[in-house]
Amino acid sequence: MAKGLLVEFYIDAVQVKAASEAEGRPMFEDREFVKIIPIGDNKTVVNKEVTDQERQRFAEEYAVFKKGVENTFSGTPLTQWPTILPAQIKLFQHFNVYTVDQLADLDDIAINRIGPGTRDLSEKAKAYIAKAKGGAEVERFAAENMAMKEQIAEQGAIIREMSAKLNALHNDPERRGPGRPRKEEQVAA
Repeated sequence: MAKGLLVEFYIDAVQVKAASEAEGRPMFEDREFVKIIPIGDNKTVVNKEVTDQERQRFAEEYAVFKKGVENTFSGTPLTQWPTILPAQIKLFQHFNVYTVDQLADLDDIAINRIGPGTRDLSEKAKAYIAKAKGGAEVERFAAENMAMKEQIAEQGAIIREMSAKLNALHNDPERRGPGRPRKEEQVAA
């Protein structure tokens, strides 16, 4: 995903002058366009026809567009974050900030443009993300710990089974210990 930018690909009809003149009526063709908006800035919008440069620069967004999926944002939606109020959500959406991740990534210019309280919420968003990443790491370690405990339990069962077989062999009265065979055994062989 493009960091600090809201990128939206879309298709728009463009009049083709040569074909229009040849047909004597307006002729259009569909072309791909991209809208690029800096997050936290509702006044700067770049609309232009897509080139290979945009397709490469915003490969993830372009792939989503080609699949026909509506514009999606990665991260926790502001609506799912209990720290923020509904009026603040509307304000941030007006400035193209839709996720906690985008709020955490706001630069100083965007923070000042949005207004009072934004810096504090941006810092809270950063702390929320850091805490969530720490919690995910704890869960990963707990899962690894459980897997190792299961493996140790399996190995313990195998060791107990092998120990029982070894004891049974060692305590077998018909089995002789090491050394030369008795004379009766040598003659029979």
